[in-house]
Amino acid sequence: MVDTLDLKFDSGVEVRLSRPNQMLLSKVRREFLKNDPEPKVPQVWIEDNGRNEPNPNDPIYIAELTMWKERITFIAIEVVLATAVQITKTPEGMMTDDSDEFNALLKMGGLPIPETDVERKVAWLNAVGMSSEDDLVLLQTKTFEIVGATEEQVAAAEAMFRGQEAQPAD
Repeated sequence: MVDTLDLKFDSGVEVRLSRPNQMLLSKVRREFLKNDPEPKVPQVWIEDNGRNEPNPNDPIYIAELTMWKERITFIAIEVVLATAVQITKTPEGMMTDDSDEFNALLKMGGLPIPETDVERKVAWLNAVGMSSEDDLVLLQTKTFEIVGATEEQVAAAEAMFRGQEAQPAD
């Protein structure tokens, strides 16, 4: 198991990913679940059986579960960005996190101007440094890899992020 991985995003930004603090991620997850519990599987009356049964195929439930998984994933990604990602190289001419141009970009997007260096780094990586879904998937899968997740766990996480069914690893 490695302690750091060097990654390059589609934007040309290069970062060093360190092993995230598992205790912090667990605490963040518990707090999230306290405030935003996983949606409950709805029940449907099955006349032939004379009882209610779970209906995990309910389209409203599926949509709510997908959005819930996205929220918890993005919170975890932000914790990783804040605590385990170090920017090592930015392409020449790219706007920086302390530029007026970056502040204007955030303002135009209706986003708050970050107050701390950590908030600025996370906002910048989200708005400028990571320019594609592939970058988010790269960060997520490499985070799983660096903490020692199995290939199946990595594949399931990537599929969940992309909104697909998980496929078994070969």
